[in-house]
Amino acid sequence: MKIIKSIFFTMSLLLATYMSPVQSEVTLTLDLFYSDFNLDRDEISFTELAQDADLIGIEAAIVYPLTTHLRSRFGIGLSSTLDILGDTFDQVNLIEYFVDVGYAFTIGGALTVLPHIGIAYLDLDIAEGRFLNPGDEANGEFSDTDYFAGIKFSINQFYLNVRHTAFKYGELSSFAFGYEFRF
Repeated sequence: MKIIKSIFFTMSLLLATYMSPVQSEVTLTLDLFYSDFNLDRDEISFTELAQDADLIGIEAAIVYPLTTHLRSRFGIGLSSTLDILGDTFDQVNLIEYFVDVGYAFTIGGALTVLPHIGIAYLDLDIAEGRFLNPGDEANGEFSDTDYFAGIKFSINQFYLNVRHTAFKYGELSSFAFGYEFRF
């Protein structure tokens, strides 16, 4: 059932793209972000990974205007735990492929608020570190597709984007600072 919803959502976005007149310009966004990853211990029990992992990452997306206020975004995000000592501590790597749609509200001429919803394919790689871990280190790769919601606040070409994703293996809350390159 989830796959059918995902296909329907994606096809609706593509149909809206071809049927709506373009009133604005295509932009490329680049973000630096921090994510708080909360692992679901019921789904991933092989590791002694702390339930919370702090991820640092980058994200790139193409924003396509569907109408004057309606925007769609397609992109990829790469994030990882910061470990300067190699494989000493537990490592979490996450790749996200996403598409979303949002409606832009302009407040006072300078501030734009854009609530958005979307769907993301998440590819998660977890590896136990050597520190305080007797025996072999466990590794695991997991993937899931799920929905997310967020809100973006922008002034001129700079913005703050807050997003939350609850997926099969845990929850991911992200705070991104970014810049829009307009073409």
